Amino acid sequence: MALEPTDAPAPPDGLEVTPHEDYVEVEFTGDFSPGVAMNVVDVMVAACEEAHRSAILLDCRSMSASPSVIDQFTVAEYGAENIHRHITVAMLVREDLLLPDRFFENVAVSRGVRVRQFSDRTQAVDWLEKRA
Repeated sequence: MALEPTDAPAPPDGLEVTPHEDYVEVEFTGDFSPGVAMNVVDVMVAACEEAHRSAILLDCRSMSASPSVIDQFTVAEYGAENIHRHITVAMLVREDLLLPDRFFENVAVSRGVRVRQFSDRTQAVDWLEKRA
């Protein structure tokens, strides 16, 4: 059953939020733009708070488009300003979006976000559950 945060902006098209025992899963299959990605951040933080969880599995493997490096920087900075420090995020992305230097992850982590990118769901969930 999808959870609809009550105090968050309306979720963008292609966003489904599902609470699990230890984390909230957010799957984004819509069209990427920096504005939409910022809305996803807002919705997932609100869903995490509403479900009383401190961990998020964000699955972006099916989103359309590939964010540019500047778009990744913009969204990582926005996340750093809006994701609460007690929240941990495991982010599932396609292999082609995992830059060799993990640019998005490094920008976010250097600004205080507890996030790690994965292309394998099992690894992401294992990492997340160890930190939840």
